[in-house]
Amino acid sequence: MKKVLLLCGAGFAAMAAAVAAMIVTSSRYTPPPSQEPPKVTDWMQGWGNIVGVAAGILAALFTGLLLLHERRQAKVAQVDAAEARRDAKRERAEAAADRARVEADRVEALKLPARAVVHGSKVSISGQPSLGLIAQINVSVFNFGSGPVRRLEVSITSREGDETIDLDPIDVFGPGHEVARRSFSPHQRESPFIVKAHDIRLRFIDVNGRSWVRVNNGEPELG
Repeated sequence: MKKVLLLCGAGFAAMAAAVAAMIVTSSRYTPPPSQEPPKVTDWMQGWGNIVGVAAGILAALFTGLLLLHERRQAKVAQVDAAEARRDAKRERAEAAADRARVEADRVEALKLPARAVVHGSKVSISGQPSLGLIAQINVSVFNFGSGPVRRLEVSITSREGDETIDLDPIDVFGPGHEVARRSFSPHQRESPFIVKAHDIRLRFIDVNGRSWVRVNNGEPELG
């Protein structure tokens, strides 16, 4: 804007100098002897036309410079607005990441008691498992936490999910070691899947009163 004002001031100064020059020229002008001296109205009309042209040029110059200045200001405003949007987007992303980290930490803290409850690596089967006949199933369960868990339920499910054997529940467990079992005596149960691929699922309520499910000692899930 300073540049526009300086250019306009220079233009008006040039116009003022031109007017002064016109006045001096008019006062000193002497026509040839054969011509009639120009009248004041002639001088006024002539110089008025010149001044009008100069004023029009100055007005056009001022308008162009002002338009150029406004465009530059608009471009600067657009750049500032785009940068502000980027900053706001980055701040929102950082805030979302912070919330996600806080939530992840909270979930991790909730899972700590559940991670302390695991089952043994093998299922103990009595009977004739090679024939698919079982008399009793035993699964070792360990609670490495600082407090007891309640309503421990252990189940063995075929990988196809078409058969499940639920062991006898344990009301209160741990800390320590327990054996979840299920007896089928005096009759043996026909269950061929138990000697093949199967999953072991634990369901229990931790010391904080939250219900969890763990499958094959995997990540605890609220359930």
